[in-house]
Amino acid sequence: MSRYSISDAVFFAISHDKKSKHFKRLAIAYILLKIIFFILIALIAAPFMGSLMELFSTDLTSEAAQLELGAKISVFSNIQTLGGLLFLPFFLAVMASFYRWTVNDDWSKKRLGLRFGATELHLFLVYLVVYGLVILVALLMMIPFVIAAVTLGNSDTEFNGYQFLMFFFGGLVYFAILIWLSVKLSLAAALTVRHGDIKIFESFSASKGHFWKLFGSYLFLMFIYMVAAMALFIMAAIIVLPFFGIGVAVVGMSPTEADYLMIAALAVIPIVLITIIALWIEFWAYVASAGIGAYFVRWKEGDPVERVAKEFE
Repeated sequence: MSRYSISDAVFFAISHDKKSKHFKRLAIAYILLKIIFFILIALIAAPFMGSLMELFSTDLTSEAAQLELGAKISVFSNIQTLGGLLFLPFFLAVMASFYRWTVNDDWSKKRLGLRFGATELHLFLVYLVVYGLVILVALLMMIPFVIAAVTLGNSDTEFNGYQFLMFFFGGLVYFAILIWLSVKLSLAAALTVRHGDIKIFESFSASKGHFWKLFGSYLFLMFIYMVAAMALFIMAAIIVLPFFGIGVAVVGMSPTEADYLMIAALAVIPIVLITIIALWIEFWAYVASAGIGAYFVRWKEGDPVERVAKEFE
C-alpha cells in the first residue's frame, strides 16, 4: 500500500466501498433510533418538566425550594441516563455493523448488518475496559494534584509563580499522558472485529511507531467536528432564536408553562431540521473516529483499502 494519509483516514467512514452506501443506511438507522429515544424520554420526562418549569418561576432562595429543585433535576438526570442505557445496545449494533463493513468488508443490504451477537458483546467489553482504564489513570494522576492543592491550602504561604508553573506544566503532563493512552488504545475495537476476538492491549503493539499518524488523524477529526458544531450553533441561533423572540413578545416577558410550549411550537420545523443535522454530525463523529482505527488496521496489515474505496467511484 501507499503511505498513510491522515485525510484518507478521517474520511474513510464515508469513502470506503461507495457502491454499498452502507454509511448512509447506518446514518439513517442511527438518526431514526435516536429520535425515537428522544421522543420516548420526552414522554417520560414531560410530567417532571412541567413541575420543573413552574418551580423556576417561584422563589428559589428558600431551602425547601432548593431541595425540591435539586430532587427534580436529579430525577430528570436519571431519566436521561436511563435513555442512554436503553440506547446502548443499538449504538453497539450500529458501531459493530460499521466495523464489520470497514474492517472486513462484511455487510448486508437487507438488514443494515445490525445484530445483537458476539461482536456487539466484544465491543461492549472493549469500550468498558478502554474507557475504564483511561478514567482510572486520570483519577490516579489526580491524587498528586489534590494533595498539593490541600497542602497549599493548609499552609500559610502565598501562591507564587513557581507553584503556578508547577501546576501548569503538571497539567500539561497530565493531559499529555491521557492523550497518549487514549491514542494507543484507540485500535482495540478495530482489532477486535478484525480478528473476531477481544484485542485490547494488542493496540499498543499495533500502534508502535505510528503514534503521530493516529494523533494527527484524531486531531484533524476534532478540528472538523468543532468547526461543524460551531457552524450548526450559529445557524441555529440565526434561524431559531427569532421564533422565540416573537413568541416572548406575544406572551410578554414572563411566559407561563403553556406559553413555553407555544413558543417552542413556533420553531418546531427548524428545531427538528437542526436536530437531524446535529444527530448526523454526532453519528459522523463516532464513525469517523472508528474509521480511523479501521483504516489504520487495514493499512498496517496491507489490505487494499484504497483500491476498495476507489473501485466503485
